[in-house]
Amino acid sequence: MLIGSVSCNKINTDPSVVSSVELSPLGSPSIVIGDSLRDTSGILAAVKARAYNIQGDLLTDAPIIYRVLDTGGVILDSITGIATGVSLSGPIRVIADVRGLQTQIRTLYVVPEPENLAALNGIDSVKYRFTDREVFTPPLNVQLWSGTGADSVAIQAYTVSYTVISATDSLVQIVGDNGSKSLIDTTGSDGRAGRRLKVRLLHLSTPTDSVVVEASVKHRGVQISGSPVRFVIHIQPEI
Repeated sequence: MLIGSVSCNKINTDPSVVSSVELSPLGSPSIVIGDSLRDTSGILAAVKARAYNIQGDLLTDAPIIYRVLDTGGVILDSITGIATGVSLSGPIRVIADVRGLQTQIRTLYVVPEPENLAALNGIDSVKYRFTDREVFTPPLNVQLWSGTGADSVAIQAYTVSYTVISATDSLVQIVGDNGSKSLIDTTGSDGRAGRRLKVRLLHLSTPTDSVVVEASVKHRGVQISGSPVRFVIHIQPEI
């Protein structure tokens, strides 16, 4: 009688051995050419990964190496994770690994210095019916670019932050396309970004009200020209 055998790989349970490596979200989706990767407040934000053992414990001394999978565009220090933009490019794929065990891929763009921000629409009111529970404004669109006139260039993959200035979360909320709260957007290839305002009508204290929303872009922590863009939205019933 033939007896079959089954073999299996033994899992290494040594707590000092790296079992997984995770690459943290990048501080920004883009780097301004000639600068290093920064977060939205302008603080230097190195690419950062974490290594874990089989029990899920963080290994602080794991030999993490940072790598760029594409040539040009970005210089990435393999030890510190500091990324510098050297030529306009994108998307640039970034990973980290520990002895061949790799993270997921993150992407970076290298973009011109943002210089101008402007509103693309003049939304000034949103109307509701008394049977509505909530209403949404159209997107509060802005556009970001570098240069002026015929030399202007739209800037993609740059973070635009939205803030409600004059109302509470109980009444209004800034949301993305899916209706969930989202205070930031990333510009597309045309330099445009947009978020909507959700108005919770049950929290209106009077039939009419107004809300101020600002869209802002900073470079190295400083507001650029035209930023913040201010939207004033009047909330009123249909007549």
